[in-house]
Parts: sequence; structure tokens; C-alpha cells
Amino acid sequence: MWSIGNRQKAFTLVELIVVVVLVAVLAGMIAPRLWGAGRTASLRAAARRVQVAAQYARDFAATRRCDCRLVLDPQTGQFQLVYQADPEDRPDHFEPIQGGPGKADRLESGLHFADIRVEPSLPREDGEISDQSIAFYPSGRSDAAVVQITDGRGTCSVLVFPSRGRCRMVEGAVEQLPDDQLDLDA
Repeated sequence: MWSIGNRQKAFTLVELIVVVVLVAVLAGMIAPRLWGAGRTASLRAAARRVQVAAQYARDFAATRRCDCRLVLDPQTGQFQLVYQADPEDRPDHFEPIQGGPGKADRLESGLHFADIRVEPSLPREDGEISDQSIAFYPSGRSDAAVVQITDGRGTCSVLVFPSRGRCRMVEGAVEQLPDDQLDLDA
């Protein structure tokens, strides 16, 4: 026989439904933020890979004593390094670097080059690599460049400073080409 004093404690069906609804609402609020953080991380990672390739181009040009180019293809999202294999006899012939950070790479799905601006620091020869490339020279100099990568929501920019060929990645869209020249007369 059951008595009022001996009731077993348990959750009712209504209480269980309320808890499930609360968990679903909280998950619906948190999940988009977690997904957005993952997209931002992949955007930053792609910009870092372009930055590392540019830094490698600078080092490769200086150590091998030949011109090196970071070639960017906005249609396919590919980027790779090419170098002068024989600067003495064939200065206009460039070959792709096969290994390391200079090998051909591609932006992940959903990412693309938003803007590529390059200002050559030295005149380019006719027939030389396209204007969608950044030149790095044995002297340590390079073209001034801004490469913007976007996922449609956010943007990261890779800056290449011309006087020393240094690179930096920043979050956000940078519109102005970097200039690291100091005006000592100012």
C-alpha cells in the first residue's frame, strides 16, 4: 500500500521537457559563436601561411643570391614561390620551389584573396612574372605589397615592407601600401 509519506522522488515529464528545451536554446546561442571562432582561426592560419611563404622568399633570395617571387593567383587562391635558377645566363627564367614553405599552396575553401596590391621597387622586365607577384631581391629589398585574405566576414592582411623585405600579418583590411623608409630630412 502506498502512503503519502513514502512517495518516491523523480522528475516529471514536464520537468524533463523544460530542461531539454533550455539545453537546446543555450546550444543554439553558443554554437554559432564557436563556428565563427573556427572560421576566424582558419582565416588567420591562411594569412600566416602566406606570410611564412613571403618570409621564406626573402631568405631564399638572400642566401641563394637570386631573385625570388611570391606568385599569387586570385582566381584559384593558389600561391607559390618561384626563383631564378640561373641568374647569370637566363635572368628571365623562373622555376618553382619544390619543397618547404615555398611549394605551391592553396587557400582553404571559403577563403579568397580580396585584394592584392604590389608596387615594384625595381622596374620589371617585359615578359617577367605577372603583377600578381611580389619580388624579393638578394639585397634584402622587396616590392611593397598588401595581400588581403577574406572569408566574407573578416579580413587579414599580409604586409611586405620594401626596404628590408620584412612581412607582417595584421587582422583587418589594410588599404595603404607599407612604407618603411625613414625621412631623415623631415
